[in-house]
Amino acid sequence: MAISINGEIIPDALVTQEYERLLKTQKAGHADPAQLRIMAACAVVDRVLIRQAAERDPRPMDSREVETPMRRIAEQQLRLQRTMDDLAGDFAKPTPEEVLEFCRGKKDRFASAKKARAAHIVVHVNEQRSEAEARRLIEAAEAELSQGAPFAEVAERFSDCKGEGGDLGWLERGAMVDEFDAAVFVLQPGQRSGIFRTPFGFHIALLNEKPPADRANRA
Repeated sequence: MAISINGEIIPDALVTQEYERLLKTQKAGHADPAQLRIMAACAVVDRVLIRQAAERDPRPMDSREVETPMRRIAEQQLRLQRTMDDLAGDFAKPTPEEVLEFCRGKKDRFASAKKARAAHIVVHVNEQRSEAEARRLIEAAEAELSQGAPFAEVAERFSDCKGEGGDLGWLERGAMVDEFDAAVFVLQPGQRSGIFRTPFGFHIALLNEKPPADRANRA
């Protein structure tokens, strides 16, 4: 389904292209397809938001920098780079010694990422479905869960990501959007979240399992 960002429709083909690119990487080779699809959509959304910010930048460009046969493309790229530089800020580059010292002092921060095996029900908000309609559907799903219906069965009836009962497999913290991590990684195995919102729509998540260390630390 196409994504709308500030009124601009992003074709699903762009997300598919990013998905295929991620699929070729060594790390993504073991990723769950549903998780990888969400990661691809997030990457496309980020790029579009940055480009839109660059295009709205009112500062004029130096004409000497864009006097080429492909003036429009050159100007777009220069604006994009300027916006990226603005986002990065005026930070001094750390020395190798400073990086090493920081890593030594934060060893626990660089340990294996927290993981969780989760399932979800997602109802997208897009051009074909309004916020109110999506909310009505996710609330209907939550009502069935509250009455004891199995999560996998409800996911197959209501979720826009059908298959495997909504199972996303093992997820690393930081691989999903922030709102998803915030809802899932506070749960304990067997617990279900309430309804929460992400840029894609409404979700309900079920935490199936955590590694033993995470359960001990009650992450």
